[in-house]
This record gives sequence, C-alpha cells and structure tokens, in this order.
Amino acid sequence: MKRLSLIVLIVGMCISVVFVSNVLAKVEWDGWKESLPPFENEGWSNGFKGLKVITFGDHERVFSVRDFHFGATSIIFYFPRSQEADLMKNIIPNPKFARFAVVAHSPKKKKVAIGVYEYEVENSVFEFIAEWEVSFKNGQDVVTNEKFREKFTEWLKEQFAEIGKVIPVEKEKQTSMFFLPKLMIDKKKFWLECWPQS
Repeated sequence: MKRLSLIVLIVGMCISVVFVSNVLAKVEWDGWKESLPPFENEGWSNGFKGLKVITFGDHERVFSVRDFHFGATSIIFYFPRSQEADLMKNIIPNPKFARFAVVAHSPKKKKVAIGVYEYEVENSVFEFIAEWEVSFKNGQDVVTNEKFREKFTEWLKEQFAEIGKVIPVEKEKQTSMFFLPKLMIDKKKFWLECWPQS
C-alpha cells in the first residue's frame, strides 16, 4: 500500500512539473530585442491598472494608456487620440492600435531592463528601438534613452495639436517626461504606470 502511494505521489509530481513547464513555456519570448511577442500568445494578461485616459485642461482627452503583462514582464501601451471614437463607445483599445510600448522586465540585482518599441504599420509589429537598465525602485523614471524620448515628444506634440494646444519649446522635455511611465512597486508586484491621475 505504501509502495502504491509512493508511486502515485511520484506520478503526481511529474504531472505537476510537466504542467508548470508547459505554462512557463507559453510565456517565454526570446525575441524581445526584435519585437513584442505575438498578441495571439497565451502569455498575455491584463495589467494592474487597465485603461487610463489622459486629459488636459478642461478634461480634454489627449491620449490613453493601457498596461498588460506578458508573464512577469510589465508592458504599457500608448494609444493616440484617434482612438477617441472607440473610447466613447466604451470599446477598450486593442494593443495593435497603439503607437508605442514601454517594457519593464523582471528585476535582477536591483536593476530592471527597460525596452521601448514603436508600431510599424508596414510590418504590423511593434519593432524594438532600444533597451537599457534603471534602478529598481518605486517611482523611478524609466525612459532615459534620448532617441526614444525625442520620438515620444514629437508624437505627444501631435496629440496636443489635435486639441488645439501647443507645448512650449522650452517645456517639451519636461512635459514628455511627465507623461512617460514610472516604475511602481508594491511588495512583490511591479508595473509601469503613466504618472498623471485621470
């Protein structure tokens, strides 16, 4: 009887290991330095904050963001104001229609790798732009790459222009940094969040 119980226990452990391995395999992605994982991959899940609409002045909508996870990786997407029609119909924006994505990977040695991506219409993928490391601490600014910050600033100016607003030249960098994500940490959880509260 004891021998049978032992066999059952071993078989159960083997099944568990296979199950866990299969689950982990689904959230693995080796192509981070090329593009984001395909959205059909089962590793994608909703983030902690969901959809956030960023407003300005008299509550005019400028753009929106939505966070997701791919396994333990936190990803925030930036959607243009052109998604306004869907938002008015309470349709949650699909990541495929975002312009930029910022990624925070699992921390290692008190550092976290940050990756940035831009949607390329021609290839229908979020193509990799750059990656760097920042300190793993709550409220940390994550975008330190000047090339991406310049791309984001130009896009941000376009979104403001659609509501008839102009970002003063001397405040462009300050404004873009304000709207870029920060790293948020709560006990064992971490995620990227666009700082302004809407």
